[in-house]
Amino acid sequence: MVGKKFTDAEKLQHLENLWTPGKNSVFPSTQHGKKQLKFQFGWLENWKWLAYSKIEDGAYCKYCVLFSKYRGGKGSQLLSIIADETADISGVEQFALCARYYDVNEKKMCESFLKFVPVDDVSGQSLANHIITELKDLNIEIKNLRGQGYDGAASMSGKLNGVAALIRKEYPSALYIHCSAHNLNLSVSYACNIQGIRNTMGTVEACYNFLNTPKRQNFFNIHLAELKKKETSSNKQKLKRLCPTRWVERYNSIETFNEFFPAIIYCLEEMITWKDIDTSSKANQLLLALQSSEFNVALSVLNHIFQYTQSLCKYLQSKNIDLVVAVNHINLVKNQLSCIRENATTEFNKLFIDINKRLNDFELTIEMPRLAKRQKNRDNIPTKDPEEYFRITLFLPFLDSFVQQLNDRFVNHQNIISGFQMFVKSSEFDEEKLRELVEFYANDVDDFDRVKSETILWNRYLTDILGSHAWEVIVGDTRLYPKANFGSDKAHLAWQAFRMILRKIGTRSVKGILYERITI
Repeated sequence: MVGKKFTDAEKLQHLENLWTPGKNSVFPSTQHGKKQLKFQFGWLENWKWLAYSKIEDGAYCKYCVLFSKYRGGKGSQLLSIIADETADISGVEQFALCARYYDVNEKKMCESFLKFVPVDDVSGQSLANHIITELKDLNIEIKNLRGQGYDGAASMSGKLNGVAALIRKEYPSALYIHCSAHNLNLSVSYACNIQGIRNTMGTVEACYNFLNTPKRQNFFNIHLAELKKKETSSNKQKLKRLCPTRWVERYNSIETFNEFFPAIIYCLEEMITWKDIDTSSKANQLLLALQSSEFNVALSVLNHIFQYTQSLCKYLQSKNIDLVVAVNHINLVKNQLSCIRENATTEFNKLFIDINKRLNDFELTIEMPRLAKRQKNRDNIPTKDPEEYFRITLFLPFLDSFVQQLNDRFVNHQNIISGFQMFVKSSEFDEEKLRELVEFYANDVDDFDRVKSETILWNRYLTDILGSHAWEVIVGDTRLYPKANFGSDKAHLAWQAFRMILRKIGTRSVKGILYERITI
């Protein structure tokens, strides 16, 4: 029944006479990893929309099969596939599969979860075969595949035997885009390898682990409550762990630690006097680390820079973001960080003044480490000014490394949209790039002269009417231009070939699957 067209009478007949297995039916089992799984009759009782196919040993939404406009919903449209592999709580390796496509009726980009696929072989060839097989089983026309969104693991992104490369051999139009959020996280991760930054994050993690016991946590909460009465109106309730994979959580951890810093200091100062030797000795060690100049400068630098990347990381995981908008926001943050780098002396001076103000409450001052003539294990800057020393050894290297990582890791994203820039900015029209674009999508549009004339008309439209809101109209933002919805099928009929090319960039995936975004 899946993929077939029915008259209204046939649909009614199927609904009234739908075959249902008996309660005592024995369903065949299927090997999924190390488990034998089979259909459960109770599912039919719990979900009235569900139907079971004895021939295919599969479960279907009967309303989707009968009333879907596009053969199951997404099969006949241009789309990108988004996938990620991980082990579930029972230890079974699973592949999460999602599709990104343009919804003609809603006039917006959509992402839909397709299914979880148990896998026992995580090699590139095996995973590529799983993706192709599952898409075919879901009645999705793989020839319409225009993008692939995965993380940067070797099995996914390898140039020879990675999933992306193997699928592109059969379907050349399915461009691979490394998940932007993963790329950003990797950029931050590598930038944090600066010695002072790395040590600071280790100290923050050590403080969390030390205070993460019932007795110590309760004692810390007393000091935290006093801090909130005097200095802050924060809604945060406790310290957060530096999660090794979710960098959004790391941003929150640094922000929370910086905010609770006074309460942590007062708490450790009292714990030093406890009779418990283990607690008092560790509290003393942590207190000395938290009072060091390098720690305080590095913590403030991290908190300051993370304010720009935290919102970007969340934005790159949003549902309706497209590649052009993602690259624009990445460039915005990168340009801001470059601006801070160019004005490093002024920017760090403001930061340094704030650090000194906070440390004055604890009768602490920023001091330089001891310098030696022969120093191999740390920077030996010839200066007597603490501000200059930490600006050169911490602030500038962290910024330089971060900006360089952003430049290196998002080159591919820039290259992919370079040919599409002429559709967003009229000043960037390039006939050669347009010809390359038409040749690449020859299966979708094959008349270069027609596309060229429509592009020239569109550039005129950009200049004379749309102005700075060009991309909102392209993706169909009716809030700005309800009568100029370029994404609709009825509007702008003269630009049919042009619209087809634009939807290619719209279906490009910006992110991979982050398992915290999927609710089972």
